[in-house]
Amino acid sequence: MLLSQSQERALGRVERLAVMLHLLICKGCSNFRGQLKFLRTAVRRHRDRDDAG
Repeated sequence: MLLSQSQERALGRVERLAVMLHLLICKGCSNFRGQLKFLRTAVRRHRDRDDAG
């Protein structure tokens, strides 16, 4: 939940720490974080391509 929320708002210090600690032990959430990053990059590239031409 916090990984998704971090896309919309800045997380507080305690929330960031909780996420970082959780990611150290949870492969599923680590994978999800990578998927979010991939999607964010893909959307940004698609948007930039549409703006260019």
